[in-house]
Amino acid sequence: MQTKEHKIWVGIDVGSKSFHAALDFPMLFEKQEETSVSDLPNREFKLTSAGVKCFFNWIYLQQSDFFARYSDDEQDDLPIIFIMEATGICSTKLTKLIYTSAPDSKIIVANPEPIKSFRISLNIKNKTDKSDAQVIARYGRERKPSTKQKMPEEFVQLRELSRTRSFLKDQRTAINNHHDNIDSSLAKRMCSNTVNAINNEIDGLDREIEKIVLNTPEIKHEVDIMTSMPGIGIATAVALLGELGTLKNYPTRQKITAMCGLNPVRKQSGTSVNSTHLSKKGSPVVRRFLYMCSKTAVPSIPVLQDLYDRLLVKGNTRMQARCAVMRKMLLILRGMVIADKKYDKNFKKIKKNI
Repeated sequence: MQTKEHKIWVGIDVGSKSFHAALDFPMLFEKQEETSVSDLPNREFKLTSAGVKCFFNWIYLQQSDFFARYSDDEQDDLPIIFIMEATGICSTKLTKLIYTSAPDSKIIVANPEPIKSFRISLNIKNKTDKSDAQVIARYGRERKPSTKQKMPEEFVQLRELSRTRSFLKDQRTAINNHHDNIDSSLAKRMCSNTVNAINNEIDGLDREIEKIVLNTPEIKHEVDIMTSMPGIGIATAVALLGELGTLKNYPTRQKITAMCGLNPVRKQSGTSVNSTHLSKKGSPVVRRFLYMCSKTAVPSIPVLQDLYDRLLVKGNTRMQARCAVMRKMLLILRGMVIADKKYDKNFKKIKKNI
């Protein structure tokens, strides 16, 4: 009776030290009753390796009880899909623990916004860890969000190292600014020592990042292509790959711009409301790096300078023009990687001659 379309959806609400899980089984049997969201089986587990093992054992026991209740025949195990909201380090840690216990697991780290809207549509008033897990499980069963390809470990490491590098640079800037606004020689010396220590740590991060890039041919090749574009340095290329993965995984321009929050969103209602703005729902890290790089890239790349000037003439603000340039840069980078070609300022002329 089971087919590939029938799956067990495991909704997970992740906390810093524990996580709450709920199961939503598919409708397989005629005598099976529809379970309300508040009655979905659920349980809390510790966010540890031992807790994840108990978690898997609980799922298998629940599955056995489900079939024993509704079927007299021996049944095969149903595919399991785990779905959780993106919660930074907590969801990342749980994802790693699940993959360690079951490397072939299918995990969806979903955008919290549509889940929030789904909860409102269910008219569920209470918001607890238990109810969150149950809502997420039912969201998975009804909406069936697609699973994403697991990002290779090297890309995950680049993301963590790149984010740490950016954090340390921000702290260095803050300390330098504080250093310039104090007179105490002791305080100035402590600030200088801290900055030197941060510089050493950043150098160590750069060496580790370089090691990963050199030891991973796929990453090295993509970094070489991206850094051939004026304004794009190795730090930016690494940050983009860490946040987005390989740019080859984005089949359309819409997908990659939405992932970075650079897609336009229109609001229109009657005659009083009609505006367009960036969604800013994607990675702020990508937008930050593209913004900084665009300042160097625009004067060096004619197509970007033309776009920037044209938008200013039309009446757009400098920030609106800058965001359009950032989106254009991202699309050019994607095109270069997919075409497996380094940047060529005469690419349009070449295209016309073919």
